[in-house]
Amino acid sequence: MRPKHFYCEVYRMNFYYCLGWTQGEIEKYMKDRHKIDTTFDRVQGRVMFNKEEAIVVIWTRKKSDINSLVHECVHAASFTLESRGVLISHLNDEAMAYLVEAIFRKAA
Repeated sequence: MRPKHFYCEVYRMNFYYCLGWTQGEIEKYMKDRHKIDTTFDRVQGRVMFNKEEAIVVIWTRKKSDINSLVHECVHAASFTLESRGVLISHLNDEAMAYLVEAIFRKAA
């Protein structure tokens, strides 16, 4: 399987979407492609980061699970902004709002 890819030029970050993949498929992909061993159970989605490669991998167990996807997009945006030195607070949350929107929109 090949994940959908989105490159965010503003933050120079690659996002890979593995929506509807099984747990075995995502674990194999992470190990084979990104050399990251990851195991988890009983979750509906997960975000995995690799700052050195500038990647964020977004995984959801069900392709149509919008709730989990939005949840993981927030994690992805938070990691991206933090890794780029952008501090988020209620006084400065527009960067987070726009980035979550972009990450979510590209998943479709």
